[in-house]
Amino acid sequence: MKRLALIALAAAISGALADTPARASCRKTGFNFNAGTANVRSSWRVLRNEPCSTVLWTRGTMTLGAIKIKERPAHGVAGAENSIVARHFAYQPASGYVGKDHFAVTMETGNGRVQGNLTIDVDVEVVDKQ
Repeated sequence: MKRLALIALAAAISGALADTPARASCRKTGFNFNAGTANVRSSWRVLRNEPCSTVLWTRGTMTLGAIKIKERPAHGVAGAENSIVARHFAYQPASGYVGKDHFAVTMETGNGRVQGNLTIDVDVEVVDKQ
């Protein structure tokens, strides 16, 4: 069941990334980070039964290692995808679920001089369709 949900989530990531910033069903706070060790918090507001995703990319000489799910959500599925130029991660609430959830992702970062780990804690509020 979880494997099927992860496959569906991967399809949602691929299909939703192009229009995610304009989607009213997926609202999230932005975050900034620099090379080195950092812990960042983000809040997402997601409609029931709708996926939400974001993309991280680099500027200048900063590099991003492979993104991984550090902490899985209790009421949905989180997934991560690594491409040559960007790192994507997404969340899909469990069918019919409304309420609070949380997950975390992690990856190595660097800029040639400074290396570290980035952890992003994501607080999710899943709401009924309006």
